[in-house]
This record gives sequence, structure tokens and C-alpha cells, in this order.
Amino acid sequence: MTDVRTADVGVEFLERLLERSERNPDRSRPASAAPEYDRLSTAQQVSRFHDQMAAAERFGAVEVKRGKSDRSHLIERVRVRDPELLARHLGRPTAPATAQRVRDELLSVAATGEPWVAGLLDEMTASTSSQ
Repeated sequence: MTDVRTADVGVEFLERLLERSERNPDRSRPASAAPEYDRLSTAQQVSRFHDQMAAAERFGAVEVKRGKSDRSHLIERVRVRDPELLARHLGRPTAPATAQRVRDELLSVAATGEPWVAGLLDEMTASTSSQ
């Protein structure tokens, strides 16, 4: 039986990495994190997590660093290689694409209002597209 609370720990982990990348797109080092193995209570969950990280790595979205020697069966760190590929792998649009879509939808409404509203939409879109 699969524990619903931890069934998608790998997806949640990759989502958090992508959010870190998108929150600070000009960072000097790519976003990375160590897995939280204590959230994986069964061997099946660990295996699923490893499979999810391997799939994201094959896709070119992340780089997986394994432990050394007796810890070589564990993932030490996962680093974002390409935020756009990671978003595509997760099946969601990137933050800049979402911001542009929202801007386009709101611009027609803003055009009938105060000019500063359109300027605010432009600023919002510019801040997310600096990736």
C-alpha cells in the first residue's frame, strides 16, 4: 500500500528546486538540495524517489550527485541544470511564461483603467523574464 502523503516526495522535491531557481534567476550557482531521506519510510519510496531523480537527470533538467564509498547507493545532492527543462519535465510552464500569460490577460482590463496599472504589469513581467 502506498502512503499518499509521501507518494510524490520526488515531485515535491523537484518543484521546490524549480521554485528556488525561479525565485532567484540571477544566482551565481544553480539551485541544489540534499534529499530528505527521513520522509521516505519504505524501500519502495526510496526507490521511487531515486527513479524520479534519474528520470529528471536523463531529461537534462538536473544533475544528481551520489555519495561515496558505502554511501554510493544514496543521492547526496540534486542540482538544477536547466530550469526550463525541469519545468517541462514537471509538466508546468515556467514562471516567466506564466507571468507573460497573466500580463496578456490583464492588459486588456488595465487598458481601460489608470496608466500605472499597465506599467505595473510590465514591471511584473520584466522581473520574471530576467532568467
